[in-house]
Amino acid sequence: MLKYVVSEDLELVLKQLVTVNGFSLPSEDTIADLRSGLKWQLQKIFGINAVEVITAAHIRDGIREMVEQSDLAPVSLDRLYMQCERHIDMTRSVDTTLHDCGEIERYDSAPLTAQVQALTTQGIREITLVDDVIFSGNGIMRLIELCAAHSIAVRAVIAGIVIGEGEQKITARGIPVHATYRYPAVIDEICERDFYAGLPLSGRHVVAQSHNTGAPYFFPFGKPCEWASVPPEHADAFSQFCLRQNVTLWRAIEEASHATVKCGDLPRLPFGAPCNSNPFVSYLESLIR
Repeated sequence: MLKYVVSEDLELVLKQLVTVNGFSLPSEDTIADLRSGLKWQLQKIFGINAVEVITAAHIRDGIREMVEQSDLAPVSLDRLYMQCERHIDMTRSVDTTLHDCGEIERYDSAPLTAQVQALTTQGIREITLVDDVIFSGNGIMRLIELCAAHSIAVRAVIAGIVIGEGEQKITARGIPVHATYRYPAVIDEICERDFYAGLPLSGRHVVAQSHNTGAPYFFPFGKPCEWASVPPEHADAFSQFCLRQNVTLWRAIEEASHATVKCGDLPRLPFGAPCNSNPFVSYLESLIR
């Protein structure tokens, strides 16, 4: 049976929200309730046995163990599970019509070429690339080629989760892939944060915006069918569910922080949302039918 895989990272992203924006964490019970609600909703769509949730601890510990066993300098594409000396900040992007623009540098990061050139300047010639999830492998392959153009050899790739499609592309280049979880094929693999609006790193980066803007994987911000494999007949109901989940989360953040979160306070503005002083929860509620 093909699995619908969800990698947990909500708590990790929320900790970034606390560190960077000064908000307070919601309770563990709130996070647990959100997770159980999301899992049940996905099970109703894809089947009880199809949905597989992988904890952040399992992903983090697996990555760290593999990195410790490597003799090569790790360069991480991930800032949630793996903190190391060297990073390359790359993300999937879309334009303002939500059409795919491929992998580019994250908001406020140097261009990818400059990031790789910085490794060359440091005298780095051989590396291991580290990421949380490898699906299509397109982003990793682009980096492998970019590194090669700057005389850096990628000798291995480490991932928490790898899907067969991406692994085959990488190993075809003679580069081994080490992973904690392997799936030959899946219905989809989604990071938990992509079902939440306004959080750091959530959704796909929207280019050409004056603010850090993301398109999470539900209406009206993103594309639940194309990006999260939600069948069209379930897309509206699933998106309304996600909006309610988001209201619950942000209310809990407000209660814990003893403050109202305004749209303009968000570290990553949901695509289409106003960047103003209006309460974000009120804006979300206005989208619920």
